[in-house]
Amino acid sequence: MICERRGKWNVNRFPKCEHLTDKGVQCTRDYCSDTSNVCRNGGSCSVISPGGFLCYCQPGFTGDTCETNIDDCVYKECRHGTCIDGVQKAFCQCPVGKMGATCDKDTDRDMDIEFDGNGVVDSLHTFQVNVSPCSLGIWVRYADNGGTGTFLSVHMVRSQTSAEITRTLVSMNEASVKVTFSTGDDVILTYPAVINNGIWHYVTLNLEDGKVTLIVDASASNPKGFKTVEPVYAVLRIGGLESDNFRGMLSLVQVWDVAHDSTEIRDIFNAKATVVTSHSYTQGLIADWSWDSFQPGPGMKRLSPSTRGLKICPSGQKLNTDGSTCISKTVADKLPPTVTCPAQDVAKLADGRFTDVVFHSPNEYQQNASKTSQSGDKFSVGITPVVYSKSDSTGNRAMCDFNVFIRMGDCKDPADPIGGNVQCHSVDHVHKRCTVSCYGHKTFIRPVPKFYSCGPMGLWNTNSPMNKFKVPPCGEIGIVKKHLKFGWDFNTYADFTADTAKEIDSNLRKKFGYWNTKLKTQHNGTPFCVTAYCSDVNIKVYAIKKDYRINIEICSVAVNVGSNMPVVEAITEEVLLNHGFDLHPIIPGAKDIGRMSYWIEEEVSCEDGYQAVGSTCVKCTVGTVYNSGTKTCDDCPIGSYRGRADTQCKDCPSGKTTETAGSTSSSDCIGNCSAGYKTDKDKCTPCPVGTYQPEKWKYTCIKCENGFVTLRPGSTKQTDCSG
Repeated sequence: MICERRGKWNVNRFPKCEHLTDKGVQCTRDYCSDTSNVCRNGGSCSVISPGGFLCYCQPGFTGDTCETNIDDCVYKECRHGTCIDGVQKAFCQCPVGKMGATCDKDTDRDMDIEFDGNGVVDSLHTFQVNVSPCSLGIWVRYADNGGTGTFLSVHMVRSQTSAEITRTLVSMNEASVKVTFSTGDDVILTYPAVINNGIWHYVTLNLEDGKVTLIVDASASNPKGFKTVEPVYAVLRIGGLESDNFRGMLSLVQVWDVAHDSTEIRDIFNAKATVVTSHSYTQGLIADWSWDSFQPGPGMKRLSPSTRGLKICPSGQKLNTDGSTCISKTVADKLPPTVTCPAQDVAKLADGRFTDVVFHSPNEYQQNASKTSQSGDKFSVGITPVVYSKSDSTGNRAMCDFNVFIRMGDCKDPADPIGGNVQCHSVDHVHKRCTVSCYGHKTFIRPVPKFYSCGPMGLWNTNSPMNKFKVPPCGEIGIVKKHLKFGWDFNTYADFTADTAKEIDSNLRKKFGYWNTKLKTQHNGTPFCVTAYCSDVNIKVYAIKKDYRINIEICSVAVNVGSNMPVVEAITEEVLLNHGFDLHPIIPGAKDIGRMSYWIEEEVSCEDGYQAVGSTCVKCTVGTVYNSGTKTCDDCPIGSYRGRADTQCKDCPSGKTTETAGSTSSSDCIGNCSAGYKTDKDKCTPCPVGTYQPEKWKYTCIKCENGFVTLRPGSTKQTDCSG
């Protein structure tokens, strides 16, 4: 752009020269240069040819040079407050006693804000404050006695609508308050009382007549002078920055544009959680306390109702005697004395009615200790708990408890079973465990556990402690066959008669015979029936009028038939798939056998002289005899035996008996003793004092209950035991 001398610039979107006079020196101007950018409020400038410019405004501004802030209050409702226009936003400046986005709620000051050491938050709105007079009040409570951190700061901002901080005016931490209203003019005030001792304190900062005073709980420090400045816009920040974290609680943070006198400050302090509503309290209030005044963030939590002013100490602390500070609680001694118990329970084999037992007594209990028993006492057969107890001077109690076992046996390894062996090992000083197995093609004639256990009482046979313990013998494994029961139901048009039953029986036997021949010849395999015409198959026919039921039983059949097919599978296939036993050719209206009406059961079947043990057949051994009625191997009863050459159990000679059932030799027959005696080889010994035996031919005597004793040897009844 070229203008003549005395030309006037018209600075707008398309500049031109006006009021031109005589021609003179030419002049030029770049409106978008770094030094003469005409676009305001951050707008960007673009040169338009010839010699013009165009401004692109930031959001929230308008005008040729972006000079106008768009009025956002046009769309903002403030019911009881004044709308403050910002950049692309507007907020309501609420009067005293009102809060909320539209100033429609009464101010709720009955709350505290807790900080966990990782939180800091600014007030949502700015306020204009006269630096003098001015008063700032805050309740503060550090979480720990001796806690540190900045809990409040006041920052100056550029304008009422700006969030840009230009200077820190006030900063409060645990040690002092720093006031800076002019650059290089810092005023440091120390508290007249300790505030970081874990209890609530009310801190007031008063600025008036060029002097600043710091008050804690109505006790004031010496005032200091400061340079006054013009009114400024400011925001509050509560909580500490990352480098100066605050952990504790704040409450009732307020700013007035008047200075409170000592009486007003004392009223606020004494009111504590109660809200002061006097005119002097609310007059000049320019920044009030409410949850809506701040933007909630991490590390902070609202607590209501407020506890400000209450004498509350952190966990693990208590108030001192005058209630001025929190101190650590005296931790009560709760540690019991050190106890060294015996390393293990004490066990000893009984050597009579009572047994002397010596054990290591805990050294800690040698004096002033209560105990149920002590080393050297006599113990009866059984388990006796022993308890030592002692208390220290603070009432802590230490206890030591263990058991004394007076054993009836010593867990002697059981004898090897016939046809097998026993492998034993000790688990600890009172427990032993044994596993048993059979040699060769043998197994036990009775089920045995995975292992046998002997416990603290030294007995393998705890259910019958008076009987000698024996592992079942091992017998030869025999051929296993099946005992089968199967059948089906059907109905027909014809009523049931005896002739019908005979005809069904005859027809089914023919079918069994045909199937049996097929199994033997076509498959060159094992037959189903053993006898000719399958006479070993038992067939029964039941019926009520036209409803029939057929039950078929065969007591001994091979496990696999035909070409090694399981017999249950073979029968089921013949009945259901091949329809080999359908009766409709001879019974009018009889339908094919259905799966729902067919059933079959199986169990192990063994030859005579063998008994079923699980899915195995085991031959009866010496000491047992085959019971054809129950098909089991029964032990020869006490007083009899069976050796290898015997087919039946033999009675012992007159006057002799065996110790247990299942004896295998005449050498097991020993002299029998009457009641009140126990058999010791060929000698009868009277039951000692404290025991009795009501039966003859017994090898042990029964002990009286604890606290009872018999008066003489040879007792025969439990009633002989007396206290």
